[in-house]
Amino acid sequence: MFASATEGFRLGGANREIPLSLCGQELLDVYHLTASPGTFQSDSLWSYELGTKSRFAGNRLSLNASAFIVKWKDIQQDIQLSCTFDFEGNFGRATSKGFEVEARARVTPELEVGLFGGITRATFDEAVPSINVEAGAQLLGVPKWNAALTGEYRFVPAAGVNAYLRGAGRWVGGSRGSYDSANPDYSRPSYKTVDASIGAVFNLWDVSLFREEPPSTTRRILQRPFVQFLTEAYRQRPRTIGLLASRKF
Repeated sequence: MFASATEGFRLGGANREIPLSLCGQELLDVYHLTASPGTFQSDSLWSYELGTKSRFAGNRLSLNASAFIVKWKDIQQDIQLSCTFDFEGNFGRATSKGFEVEARARVTPELEVGLFGGITRATFDEAVPSINVEAGAQLLGVPKWNAALTGEYRFVPAAGVNAYLRGAGRWVGGSRGSYDSANPDYSRPSYKTVDASIGAVFNLWDVSLFREEPPSTTRRILQRPFVQFLTEAYRQRPRTIGLLASRKF
């Protein structure tokens, strides 16, 4: 069993200049700013976690599980203005809480399979009218759930050579990309990926051939950000095939 409490923060910084001739009225009406916001402050959080790491059946089965809660304040938010400029500011308090579990099983001396899953609920503790957020609204860019199924098979094709086959399927849940329901990026869809590799370890070298791709030929649009009066489309990474070589020293 384990427990932890951790405090963290991100540094503040500077914003670029926003022309008041284009954006001044919006800054005043919505954010009550009479000048371009020159800087933004640091945000901070406390993270609490409670979990367990267990081994069973002569270490052939492992089970790790944890629950967490994160209290976040003065959240740094990137604010998109209708005049196409943006700025970073500090808005509101939020709580993120969830549960994660990971299981690994050595089915045979050569074959190991793994399963991972997690659920996260990240919402605002209070209403923030200046960015059109109600209490309980979902934080941006935080998937509601994620999961993975993995497998590895090891074998010895020749003396001094340890070879392996690996495969994985990963699923990522939907998330929010905007606080405005009329924004094309408001609802980001769930998606999945599949990857596989074959490789060998010999004489301190690890060489593998890998392939990563979406499970269908139609690459899903994951994000639709609004940039400079245009709605862009960010798709899943296309099929990728490569060779990876590394050496220990």
